[in-house]
Amino acid sequence: METICWPGLGPCSSRWCSSAGPHHYPVAAAPLALGLGGLLLAVFTRRELALARQWCEPLFDMALFRYASFRWGGLVGLLRYLAQFAVNYSVTLFLQMFEGFKALQAGLVSMPAASACSGRCWWGCSCKGRASSGFGAWSHRP
Repeated sequence: METICWPGLGPCSSRWCSSAGPHHYPVAAAPLALGLGGLLLAVFTRRELALARQWCEPLFDMALFRYASFRWGGLVGLLRYLAQFAVNYSVTLFLQMFEGFKALQAGLVSMPAASACSGRCWWGCSCKGRASSGFGAWSHRP
């Protein structure tokens, strides 16, 4: 039985691929992508800190992480987008598995709801900035 994996990487071992079911999917794609993303984030962070130490202008001001509101805001934003992804992914899987939709049909059906959720978040954040009482994180006081 031959397994189908990434082109150009040679034959796959059972450690990297699974041959269960009618299709053969690489098992290590998600951990590999997460590891590569973490590595690139570490390289970018190290480069930015080196630029800041040399008094060059970095792409991102790492000093923002000194503020607890910035750190917590980033974490809350990450959790919000992970939750939105989980909901949209679950709806798409439900449509495929239980309603008999094909992958493209399920994606087209769930796309308006996913777009509306993203649009509402952006609009809500921009309104919050204009309607601030002056005591929140969005206030621009000198």
